Amino acid sequence: MIVDRAADTPDTGASSNLNDLPLPFKWPVLGFGLDVGDWSDNLVCFRNADQFRICGRHSYEDGRRVGMVLFDASGRSWEITSVRKLGTAGSMGKRILGWLLRSTAFNIEADITETRSVTFDELKSRVIGTIDANPSDWRDDEALAGESGPSRDEQEMLDELKDRVRQARTMEELIESAEVIDAE
Repeated sequence: MIVDRAADTPDTGASSNLNDLPLPFKWPVLGFGLDVGDWSDNLVCFRNADQFRICGRHSYEDGRRVGMVLFDASGRSWEITSVRKLGTAGSMGKRILGWLLRSTAFNIEADITETRSVTFDELKSRVIGTIDANPSDWRDDEALAGESGPSRDEQEMLDELKDRVRQARTMEELIESAEVIDAE
């Protein structure tokens, strides 16, 4: 599904077509996409190639993957420049259920362009910036309301979350500490 044409071209900025060949990513991959309506980053995780090659109906129709910037565990990064639907994903039963619930998933292919590599500290800073830009996405409403113990202060909880992000040493720790959701 991905051809890493960057390996054939020494300059960064080389384009790739993601079409039935090995993906150039070192898994897991973080994706920063534009959160439709918020005009800020929406952070998702792709844990493997199969997950990357499937896109939920709403994400596909809203164009959430186009423009998404991907960062892999080695520090390389890419921007998704286009996405094409190849067909409906899943078994016949899942397809019928998805159609009934209007939650169909599609097999996709995408074009990517390699961008500037980043350090792990730069990546953590971007995650923290996303938390600051969308605090409501990271809020634990049950803890704030005191449903499972004494109520907590929202800013204190966000500060603890950002501290866990700063302390992460690997991509897996970063994903776990930031409580990043898997992409749909």
